[in-house]
Amino acid sequence: MNARTWIAGIGLLLLVSSGIPLAVAQSPADPPEEKRFDSGPFLNALRQRGLVDLLELYLKEHPPKSTESRYLLEREIQRAKFSDRSLPRSQRMAALAEANAVLERLIAERPKDGHLLEWMSDLAYSLVFEQAEAPLTSLLYHGGGEPDRKALRDSSDRALALLSHLKAEINAEYDRIDALPLEDFEKLEKTGQIERLERTVAPKADYAWLWALYQNALSRTTEDEERGHRLTALLSGVAAHAEWSAPGAGFEPQMLLLSGMGNRLAGDAAAAEDFLTRAVGACRNLPDDRRRDLGWVGLLAQLERARTMADAGRFEDALAALDQLRSSAPAELDMPGGVPLITTLCERQIHLQRAVRESAAGKSAPADQARRAGSAAVARLLHSDPSVRDRLYAILYEQIGPDADPAALDTLQKAALSAGLLAEADRLKTEAAAAVEIVRKHELETRSRLLYEKASGLGESTVAAAADDALAPEILFNAAAAAYRLDQTGKAALGFLKAARDYPAFSESLKAATLAVQITSDLLRQASPGQRDAARQAHLDALETLLTRHPRDPASAYWRFFYAQALEDAQRSGEAADQYLLVESAHEHAIEAGFLRARCQAKALENVKNGDPADTRRRATDILDAVAGFIAKATPALQDDRDPARAERFRSLLAEAALLPAELNLLPAIDKPQDALEALDALEQAALEQGGAVPPALKSRVLLARLSALARLGRIPEVGALLPGALATDPAAAGTLAKLHDDLRASAGCLPAPPQTDEARMRARMAALLAKSLAEWARDRTDVSAADKVVLRLQYGEALLETGDYAAAREVFSSCGGEVKLETASGPAGQGKVQPEAGSGEAGHAPGQPESGSGEAGRAPARPESGSGATGQGQALPESASGTTGHARARLGLAEAMYGMGDFAAALPMFNELARPGTLPTTEPAHWRALIRDLQCRLALAGDPRDVLKVIENHRATTPTLGGPAFAAEFDKLKREAQRKLQNGTSPQDP
Repeated sequence: MNARTWIAGIGLLLLVSSGIPLAVAQSPADPPEEKRFDSGPFLNALRQRGLVDLLELYLKEHPPKSTESRYLLEREIQRAKFSDRSLPRSQRMAALAEANAVLERLIAERPKDGHLLEWMSDLAYSLVFEQAEAPLTSLLYHGGGEPDRKALRDSSDRALALLSHLKAEINAEYDRIDALPLEDFEKLEKTGQIERLERTVAPKADYAWLWALYQNALSRTTEDEERGHRLTALLSGVAAHAEWSAPGAGFEPQMLLLSGMGNRLAGDAAAAEDFLTRAVGACRNLPDDRRRDLGWVGLLAQLERARTMADAGRFEDALAALDQLRSSAPAELDMPGGVPLITTLCERQIHLQRAVRESAAGKSAPADQARRAGSAAVARLLHSDPSVRDRLYAILYEQIGPDADPAALDTLQKAALSAGLLAEADRLKTEAAAAVEIVRKHELETRSRLLYEKASGLGESTVAAAADDALAPEILFNAAAAAYRLDQTGKAALGFLKAARDYPAFSESLKAATLAVQITSDLLRQASPGQRDAARQAHLDALETLLTRHPRDPASAYWRFFYAQALEDAQRSGEAADQYLLVESAHEHAIEAGFLRARCQAKALENVKNGDPADTRRRATDILDAVAGFIAKATPALQDDRDPARAERFRSLLAEAALLPAELNLLPAIDKPQDALEALDALEQAALEQGGAVPPALKSRVLLARLSALARLGRIPEVGALLPGALATDPAAAGTLAKLHDDLRASAGCLPAPPQTDEARMRARMAALLAKSLAEWARDRTDVSAADKVVLRLQYGEALLETGDYAAAREVFSSCGGEVKLETASGPAGQGKVQPEAGSGEAGHAPGQPESGSGEAGRAPARPESGSGATGQGQALPESASGTTGHARARLGLAEAMYGMGDFAAALPMFNELARPGTLPTTEPAHWRALIRDLQCRLALAGDPRDVLKVIENHRATTPTLGGPAFAAEFDKLKREAQRKLQNGTSPQDP
């Protein structure tokens, strides 16, 4: 039997045998045109042809003169809409409600009409077998929920009230008929009214009454006293109509089923199982055509039989009964949701019922096991038939509703809730887009947003609570989709990524991974400088998940190139080169991948320290071969005007391909600066011949390579001559020069002694030259802050210290405020106890200056932290130290200059104030540098070595690390020097 008419079949035979026409015959007094218009065949013809709109229009333009005719015609129109399965369910149910309301008005306005009992019977039938169909189906076949119970209660309450009235009217009609004289009785009998009353109206009312009692009992809880009253009335009514359930009777299967379900609700498991077993047998004994029509009875009887066993605690028997039902259900049986879905939902409910019983007995482990078994049953169904997922979730969502509390739901219900919320929110969003009226549009958008927010919020809480549940990734996926629709792209990306990465068995893992890649790609492209690192890492995670989880999917083949690009952008050159190698030859960026792989290999080669020179040269040769191959493939693309964008990409890469040999020749293991200069000259000449210049993106690298080559050749004057013009024509060159400055200082050696080799001294001099150029360049620029200008001056002074030009360094630090004594928040340095705090800016940075290496145009990226500076050990001091006023970094630099000039007496007080507790945090390297210099000055001024030793041991006791390994080594050296002086008798005599 078709699912759409299963419950109507309960009263099907009553309708067929009653002879009641679909449209009630009109009285002879009605106008002839209304007779023709209201005739049953005409109405049926219109309905069969889908001409309900025509009928409705005709009714508006030519309303019948008879109120009864108008009401009945309006009802037929609404019932025709109800029967139209192409309409949304909400519209169909609204039409049914309107049809019943019309009939109620007719009953109320014509209480003495001869058709009153038939109208009341029709209305009761509709309430019991049509309006109650959806909630009853949900409860009997799908487990149902509180919304279904409420809807069923409302309809059955109305039906019972109406049927009580109808039964009273029927009894009154019987009394009236019995009181008629014989002549009048015979006249009435000839009209057929008595036969209709006895064979149709009265049985139909009794039958509907029994089902209404069952529905009302089913809608109530076991604690509700009325439930027991309804069941008592039901079972008594069934017994009163024993002829209906006799073997071979027309309603035997239905009545046996109703008896079994009623006894189950009443708690009589034995009687219930007996009636249900008989109902199954009665269905099997029916002729083929009736067995097909009543297939729903056999199915429902077997479901209820399994539930009865579960009610009695016979869970294994109940599950076995379900297995038998699955194997025996006729293939042609078309039921709401399908037999596999119905039986799976019943199995899940039995497992949950078992879990409740085990929990009540204090058996938590078996309870958990039962709950997992319920989830596993659903997972098996979804795995075997993914197409049932939407139907399953729609069923559950209807039961729990959008306002359900997620905390009260299990994981399956949460999955259904998230899917339902998302679908409903999408529908409302679509309606809002089509709405014309502003208020309506706003209302729909608000409701849609609230549903999206609830779906989005289901993600983390559900996954955290049920991380091992097979349905958890679905909830997470839907939560991410909701977040995306709310424009919460970061949250959406992380949700899709987690669903794809942490749940590889998730059926939508590929879709989740692809969405994560696409969203993070957009986020990376739009990220601000401060967000770029996090966005890049999220994009890398998404790409890695896609490629590792789904390596053979075409999406992975496409995105591999971009994964390699992201790795290269993250400075993971070796990994990027490996991925570029795997880009398929058919990929649109395959040619570029060949060169980009060579570029990554070159970067990786630059990072090799103390490698085998022969190996470096071999690898460089391989890189140059790859570059030559790229040039051969890419050059023809420049003449291909069909794809200008591709040609422009190749033009830029070809310029970089000409630069790469110059950079390789500057590697220490190759060391061919002259060849590098020649390659750079060729690059710039080729650019001029093509009517342009070096691409802007390469200018800084070209400048850096040229400066490095000139410095390597010792052509420092040419470097000095090149710097002003470079800064004047390309403000972004400031970042390049800052990088070169840092590299030179890092390789030239650091304090306490100036560089010791000619190469190191040359690098130190060039670093000072670069620092000077940067400071002078920034001096008159309005787009460089005053604080940054000071930092650049300090950077210059620190570079001078490393060249040994202490007099020039003293002048620079004095101009930066080095002469000003430091004061703590409590007074002069050393007189107040202050708590260590972070400095005013990051180490080596003035407040508001750009990040290291950002190279923003027009700003000097002041990055003295890369070199040793006046503080030593590769970190610079913040402009204002914790709890102090004045410039501690300038003060320390000035003291270092005086120390280098041998003016220990002048340097000692400055080192002392910087080294005293409370002036600088002990986490600052400058604190330890000042302390070492303080002690060195004292020894140089013939101070008592015992005092120096005491200070060292005191600090070792409070801070065993002494600021780190490098400083600890200097303290050890100082200790040995003090001990040697003490042994040589150079300390003052004891008093």
